[in-house]
Parts: sequence; structure tokens; C-alpha cells
Amino acid sequence: MADYDLMRIRRVGDRLRASFRAAVEAFPPNARNISGMARWLGVHKATCQRVVEGLDAGRDGLTTFARLPGVEGLQMVIDAARSSGVDGDLLASAEAAIGEYESLLHSYGRTQRGLVRIIESLRIEAAGPEGQPDRDMQEDQRKALFDGARRVTGEEMKGKAIVAIVRPRPDQPSRLDAFLYSRLLGARRHSFSRPIVTFILGGWWSHLHGPGGAPATRPVGVSADTIPFHLVEEFSTAGVRPVRIGAADARTLVVVDLDSVPSDGDGQGPADVTGRFHSAVAPNPVWDSRARLDCTVRVTCPARSMLMDIYLHHSLASQLVPHLACYSLAAPPGDSPDGGPDQCWYERFPDMPEVVSLGRAQPPRPHPAFPRHDELVSHAFAKEGVDPADYHGFRAEVAYPIWQSEYRMYFERPRQEDDQ
Repeated sequence: MADYDLMRIRRVGDRLRASFRAAVEAFPPNARNISGMARWLGVHKATCQRVVEGLDAGRDGLTTFARLPGVEGLQMVIDAARSSGVDGDLLASAEAAIGEYESLLHSYGRTQRGLVRIIESLRIEAAGPEGQPDRDMQEDQRKALFDGARRVTGEEMKGKAIVAIVRPRPDQPSRLDAFLYSRLLGARRHSFSRPIVTFILGGWWSHLHGPGGAPATRPVGVSADTIPFHLVEEFSTAGVRPVRIGAADARTLVVVDLDSVPSDGDGQGPADVTGRFHSAVAPNPVWDSRARLDCTVRVTCPARSMLMDIYLHHSLASQLVPHLACYSLAAPPGDSPDGGPDQCWYERFPDMPEVVSLGRAQPPRPHPAFPRHDELVSHAFAKEGVDPADYHGFRAEVAYPIWQSEYRMYFERPRQEDDQ
């Protein structure tokens, strides 16, 4: 099946990129661009150019094969790096990825150039009429998971959506203003079910622990303020009560109480819950190449639909590249140093939703699965006092999103390597 073949190839590419990126980051700073790498390793400049271009954050695990050197060229770089004293564990990881790449070529009986042609043909097949049965079958499988999870947990919702508006802070452009509206539609639970966790936000360090279980050290210069939550009553069912469970060191956890919501006779609910968050501490990836912007929808409750609308200020959208994928909840947080889209290849599910560009200054339109979604978008822009004409929208939607997963839309700045 084309989609699954693409996912297999993409996973190998992600692993290759992650391991080589880690190895190259162990090079001296002046040896991470094309010419510097060639001088330091004693490897031909053309080979180093392909390594640098293949690790560009603007590429994914599929397109990277068209730029990275072949198996022999990659091994040549590893051997030269070993002679130059690079950490052996990093190089062993890269060599293991090269071995998987070589096995991939053997399994298809192709050269690197032939693999690139296979990728293009599989993409055409997955996108065209012949690929439609595969996509239909994947949706059927996700629906089967939804039905089973709904029966086991006694929980469900018609949909989960987020609307995010992100801009550089007017008073400190190196940080981001992020206005996030998270919405549960038709949430329902039975008396024996867990409370429905509506929102979990936090800095990545809040998930970690130091020696002896002590909280991890907050990064220097990052505020300890908790992210405030406000119920948006205009888009919430009367009687819904949010209950804050945790709010320590930039971590905010909120569950929803449905006890006061009228029931239709099938458990508690259904109810709509919309909350607003505002964060002003995230680093701006345009200013800091080590930073990444990650917008995530976590599917902890079985859901029929998922919708993400991310609006970036044009100064961000013109320089950041979006990537979307589905990861297990065990994956490192998306904004952590080890939580990048290629670094988390080992926790990535075989689900490949697309990112659709909504363009700039486009008025929101009604969505068939999310009533009043267009009104929520308009409300968000008006509430925050920003002009929609200054923002570029990106959308992703999934029918029956994978239960116990999270869909992450990363925005990263492509690496600008100095060829001097």
C-alpha cells in the first residue's frame, strides 16, 4: 500500500537525518557548514554539500534522500569524523541508520536514484484515485479504534479543535505571543469514566525530573509563570465547570466537570467546552535557530474529528516551514531539545495528514464537522485585537484521530549554512 510504503521510507529517512544531525552538531562550530566541514574532515566539498542540504529542516524524511549522499558517501563522512575524534556513540547511531538505509535499498532492489523515483511514484499513487482505497481503509481502521476505545473508556467527543494565533511579542521580538483557543465539541462521559482532561499545557522541563525525582531545572531566562486558562463561555455549554488540577512552573492542567450539564440520557453530556490560553515566553525560532514552534492536539479521549487552525504572523510564516505528524504520547515533548520531527522518528505513527495553506486575509468559512468554528476564529482575532490580514493560516484535519496520540504541527526555520 502506497501510504504505508511511504511511511516506512519516511521513518528510515527521519532516523538517518536525526542521527547525522546529532553527529554534525558534535563537530566544531566552524565545521558545520559546507566548506568548513570539507576542510575539517578532509572530505570532498560536494559530499559535504549534500550532507548539509540533506539535514536542512525544510526537508522531511522523504525529500532528504534526494540530497544526502549515498551509502558509501555517508560512511566516508562517518569514518572521517571518527578519525577527527567525534563521540563514538553518536557515530555508532549514524552507522546503524546507514545500515537500515542500505537494507531499504536492497529490499526495493534499487539504487539511491531509483529509490527517489519510487518515492515520487508512491506519492502520485497515494494522492491519486488509486490511492483512495488505502486512505479509506486507514480511516476505517481509525474508526474501529475509536469504537473500541469509546466502549472501553465510556468517553467520547464529536470533535477536538484548536485555533492558535502566534506573533512576535511587540515589546520583545525574541519571544512569541501565542493565543490558543482549544475546543471540545460534544464531550460525553459515563459515571464510571475518567474526568475528561480538556487542556494540558506546560514547558517541556515540567515533564522531566532531576536526581532523586526533584523537578528539573527551568531553562535560564524562561518565566516560571503558569499559563492562564479562561473558559470562553460564548462557545461553551451552560453549566460546564473547568477544574484546575495542576499549575506548577508553567504547567497547566484542566479537567471538565459535566455534573451540572443536562444529560440526553446517554451518560453525562454532551457538552461543548472552549478555553483560552495565552503564553508570552516561548522563544522565537526566527531569532533562535535552536528553537522550534510546536502546536499540538492531544487525543486522550476518543474523538470523531480533529481540526487544527494555526495562524502565524507573516513575519513568522515567511521564514518557518510546517511539518505535521502523529506521535505516541511517549514521545519527548515537541518543544524539548530532543522533541523535533526527525528526532522522534521512533515514536511516529503511520498516519500522514496534510497541512493545507489557508493563505493570508482569508475570512473563515463554516466547517461541516465543527459548528460555529468560523465564529470562533473571528472571535479570537477580535478578542486579541489583531488584524487577520497580517496572518497566514495553516490547517490540518483528521477523521477519527488516533486515540492516545498527539498530532503535532511543527514550525522550524530551515538551516542557513554559510558556505565560506
